[in-house]
Amino acid sequence: MCSAADGTGSAFWIDPEVRFSKAARLLHPGGWLALLGTEESYDDPVGAALRQLWITRSKDGGAWARQRLTDADSINGSGLFEPPVEQIHQRRTTMPASAVVGIENTRATVLSWPADEREEFTAQLRELLAGRAEVQLTQQTSLTMAKRLDSAAQAEPRN
Repeated sequence: MCSAADGTGSAFWIDPEVRFSKAARLLHPGGWLALLGTEESYDDPVGAALRQLWITRSKDGGAWARQRLTDADSINGSGLFEPPVEQIHQRRTTMPASAVVGIENTRATVLSWPADEREEFTAQLRELLAGRAEVQLTQQTSLTMAKRLDSAAQAEPRN
């Protein structure tokens, strides 16, 4: 799972040294890699304020917010798979503000923080959502698939 506020693509949290090289090694020639990603993009002003909360806590100063790669871009950059096929479905919806707090607190990034930092983030998020019963957003689900190149087992990974 990923979020526009949390990183890039659904495989962003996997160590870049093995992100695709290990998958290519484990797949038979012609085998398929499939990545399923979900993302919530909250309407502004909530979306912009939440993005700023993430950037403030980001170890890279929010580089992910400026340089966002899709799963297809990442797979293509590996040199281990044929050009990926990607299907994206988006839908507009409304979500209770309390659900936004729940979703944002399930992100891998948040779960990696010490308890006091998670609590501070949650308090700031609740403050941001105060007075709102619900939030408008776009939910996106993506499926990206790519066939392993026959030469992938010997190829030197580029990511």
